[in-house]
Amino acid sequence: MPFQAIVRFVAALAFVQLAAAESGAAESISVGLKKQLLVDDHVISSTTNISRKLGQVTKARGGRPLSFTRTLPDGRSEAIDAWPLFATVRFDPDRNKFRMWHRISFDDTSRQENVKHQSADAIGVGANYHRGYSESDDGLHFDFVALLEGLTTSGDTNLVVTVDEHETDPAHRYKIGYDAAGPVHAAALAHSADGIHWTPYNDEQPGTDRAADQTDEGPGDAGNKV
Repeated sequence: MPFQAIVRFVAALAFVQLAAAESGAAESISVGLKKQLLVDDHVISSTTNISRKLGQVTKARGGRPLSFTRTLPDGRSEAIDAWPLFATVRFDPDRNKFRMWHRISFDDTSRQENVKHQSADAIGVGANYHRGYSESDDGLHFDFVALLEGLTTSGDTNLVVTVDEHETDPAHRYKIGYDAAGPVHAAALAHSADGIHWTPYNDEQPGTDRAADQTDEGPGDAGNKV
C-alpha cells in the first residue's frame, strides 16, 4: 500500500474513533422517574454560577436519643412510644421550648424488648397509633401534652405541621398536612389556632393521590397568599 494511502487510512480511522467518542459522550442518560441524589455530575450536562459543597453533619447533644413520657393522673411519669420519624419539630423562642407534633402509640408491643412473633395488627399503624403533641425544655426529653383533635385517618397517622408567621387570622396560624380518611393514604390540609384542635380545609377532601410515609412540607407564599 502506498505511503499516502496509509496516511489517509490512519487519519480516517482516527476521525471515526474521535467521532464515536464524541457521540458516546453526547448521549443522554436514561433517568426515568427515579429520584437522583445529586452528589456528583453524573446526570448533569452543564452548570452555570453554581458550586457544590458537601458539608459535615454535627449531631445535636452528642447524638443522644430522644425520650418521651406522659404524666399519669396520679402524678407518676410513664414512658410512651413515639415515632419522631413522622414529625415536625420547632423551637419556640418566646417560651424557650422545643415543640413536636408526632405519631404516638400507647400499646405498640412490637417495639418492646423480648417480644416475639408479632401479628401484623400489632405493628405500626395497626397498633392504635395517634397524632400527638409534646414539649421539651432541652430537646432530648419530651413530655406528652395532648392528642391532636379534629382529624381523621385512613389507617396511617403521618403529619407535617407549619406555623404560619404571616397568617392574619389566628384560627389559621397552624396548618397541617395529614393522611385523611379515604380509600388511599391521600394528603389533606387543616388549620388550628393552638396546634391541637384542628379544622379541615375543603371539607377534608384530599389534595393528592396516595401520599403516605412522606414528610413533605408545603410552604406558603406570603406574597401571593397561597
